[in-house]
Amino acid sequence: MNYLIGFCILFSISLNAQETMSYTQIDSASYVDFMNNDFKKLKKTGRIAKKEKIDFYYLQMRLGIVSYGKNKYEYALTHFEKAFGMNPADTLVQEYLYYAYVLTGRIENANSLASKLPVYFQQKVGFKKKKIDSIAFGLNSFTNNNINENQTINYVSPNYQRGETVLNGSVYGMNILVEHARKNRFNVYNKLSVFQTKSLGIEQFTNPVIKKIKSYNNIQLQYNLGVSYQSQKGYQISGGFGFFHTNSNNLLAQPAQSTQPSVPSKKGSIVFSDLSNTYNNVLGSVSFGKRMKYFNPSVSLTFSNLYAVNQFQQEFSLTYYPFGNQKFFGSTSYAFIQDDGNDRNVFSQKIGVKVFKSIWLEGKYSVGNLSNYMSKNGFDSYNTADAVKLNTGLDLHVYSKRLEYIFSYSYQVREATYNQYTSSTTFDIKKFNYINNNFSITFKWKF
Repeated sequence: MNYLIGFCILFSISLNAQETMSYTQIDSASYVDFMNNDFKKLKKTGRIAKKEKIDFYYLQMRLGIVSYGKNKYEYALTHFEKAFGMNPADTLVQEYLYYAYVLTGRIENANSLASKLPVYFQQKVGFKKKKIDSIAFGLNSFTNNNINENQTINYVSPNYQRGETVLNGSVYGMNILVEHARKNRFNVYNKLSVFQTKSLGIEQFTNPVIKKIKSYNNIQLQYNLGVSYQSQKGYQISGGFGFFHTNSNNLLAQPAQSTQPSVPSKKGSIVFSDLSNTYNNVLGSVSFGKRMKYFNPSVSLTFSNLYAVNQFQQEFSLTYYPFGNQKFFGSTSYAFIQDDGNDRNVFSQKIGVKVFKSIWLEGKYSVGNLSNYMSKNGFDSYNTADAVKLNTGLDLHVYSKRLEYIFSYSYQVREATYNQYTSSTTFDIKKFNYINNNFSITFKWKF
């Protein structure tokens, strides 16, 4: 037994000795690991060096270059930043650091670095100081069969004397988004959207038996202004302002009134008229976040008064890069919404993956009551007349040298309502669902 204990002690001492290395040994071992492109062994050597408080430029470069070649850009970035701090004049680390910023999505850091380096470096990596970073133009088609399928429904029954509803149909629109780059870390976004909407107003009575239908078309406008800033250490702040000009129509039914007071109105006669509403509403939003090595948590606060209803929204989101690069990412968010004393929740999930060198695919899913739900500081707005209960779909990004094509499809479940009156002032609200199929194509030109 004593021999066994002695052997274990000697074996433990031997292991500890192997974990202790001098500067020369670290330099030699890391060089061999680097030449063999052995990331695991080099990573272990790096841990031993850190434990022994041994650090030098070539060790950091070897760790960075090997992990960069393995597509572990987040891991490589840390080492390139340390190497740059030791020898900022070396053109090799300058270039590696620049592309590590780009490949981890830290474009602000990449631009800030390039702007401080010589012109020949800027020309080599293709960096240019520009006032406009990109312009995107999109076409949208939100189609459904709500009007065709539901205009023939009987909206009254023996227990009701009147029924009314507004059926919201397909929507077609376009938008233009301009991104301005300001001082590398500060960006400004402007977006203008125009939509044409179609709806159908329906009034139905049992006594007398009347069913009146009228079609409406409106133009809706939306303008968004956004600003964002990201510090060198990854702290993020962004804000958004939105202006929404919306119109709504419905058919109004009233008992006929005689133009002559002495002449009574004909019993049962109904007069139909249009009730139109125009809304000019605003949105304000602010977000805070921190870009870390593999995670990007953020929180946003949003106020809006769409359709003259004050709404407060708090959203918490977490974006994650489990493989240390942007070839795959996930994003999970939860929004808590309050309006007129009503509390609502929205849960969203997004997953993105690089399919081929120039093709990127994103899947998205949101569930809850998305009525007037805002994301991306209001640039994505669910300001629809009928509440969206579920939204899921795909975005396909195809890249060329300067042009990006974005093809999007989403499947939406929307909730509509109609009223059934038991008297002239009391009514029951009935709900039904219909499906929206949304298609859009966006052309984004990068300067």
